[in-house]
Amino acid sequence: MTLNRLTRPSSPTKILIVDDEEYVRDLLRDILEKEGCQAVVAESGRQALSLFEKESFDAVFTDIGLPGMNGWELSREVRQRNTDIPVAVITGWGEAVGSQERQAAQVDWVVAKPFDAPQIAEMAQDILRRRVVTGRAKTTAEIAA
Repeated sequence: MTLNRLTRPSSPTKILIVDDEEYVRDLLRDILEKEGCQAVVAESGRQALSLFEKESFDAVFTDIGLPGMNGWELSREVRQRNTDIPVAVITGWGEAVGSQERQAAQVDWVVAKPFDAPQIAEMAQDILRRRVVTGRAKTTAEIAA
């Protein structure tokens, strides 16, 4: 699906980035902002959950090794509040991430660090495509009602 100006949502894709390392948060924010996204950062799972409850996000990108509440716990909490939001776990633990944990947390992507910019950019485009499809579905349902 090719996205053009007519099909793009009117507001930027808003992504919550959660990582306890400032340089990782900054790098993800830079990549996502270059893709036209709005990035909001948190340095802990609890801070992220607080933001998630106050604001509306289109996706969550979280590290696993966070202080207080780890990324798996955060992902499960996010899923309890929103079953449809795309969730990415970005981790330095790489191959140590088990499929059971991924299924239990219902995450969409597991990305190993170090990640590359094109990989994150493609995920941002996928999130935008999901928004466009969801927006069209709502519009069709509203017309049918």
